[in-house]
Amino acid sequence: MKKIAFIMAIAVLLSFSGCQSKEPGASSEINESDISSQIAEAYDGYLENIYDVYDIIGSDSTFYDAMRYNDIDKKADLILKDLVTTRELEAGAISIYEMWKDELEYSLSEIEKVLSKEKFEKLLTSQRDWEKYVQSTLSCDKDIMTDENGGFASELWFKFPLERAKLYRARTIKIKYLHYLVESEMYDSESQYKSLTFKNKA
Repeated sequence: MKKIAFIMAIAVLLSFSGCQSKEPGASSEINESDISSQIAEAYDGYLENIYDVYDIIGSDSTFYDAMRYNDIDKKADLILKDLVTTRELEAGAISIYEMWKDELEYSLSEIEKVLSKEKFEKLLTSQRDWEKYVQSTLSCDKDIMTDENGGFASELWFKFPLERAKLYRARTIKIKYLHYLVESEMYDSESQYKSLTFKNKA
């Protein structure tokens, strides 16, 4: 499973299990198979939400597979796999963010080809607003997580570019999703769909 997407599934599972009340005398042992199935269920639910925002295409679609098994995620797994030091992790996270930023720009350039000028201008306005939101959100997060003396665990600094990468990943998939929906009304064959393509390939 891809590390970036899997983080939310873990969080969902932990919050679920943390709210469970324990009856007197109940065993503290946790069934590993139950945990695995709960994680898988949470992960699958997260993917469907990301890959089919408006619940139109279904998890068995070509789009779902193209996004879930994209080459950038594969590269990200390889990048993060052997990193140890804080500096390495931060450099790796920045590299992943830059790949998704580049892919987002590519996706916007492709969807422009199938939209009217007016619709694309609206999309660009929305995109600029989204970028401001990301910058503001991450800046606020950093301020909150930093104390008055500026102290913040240095080993956690890489989390910020990694979070930025996750946000750009989700935004890129959203743009490709909208592009896919437009193309589904234009073409008979998915072989013509540019929404299923990635600039950044393995």
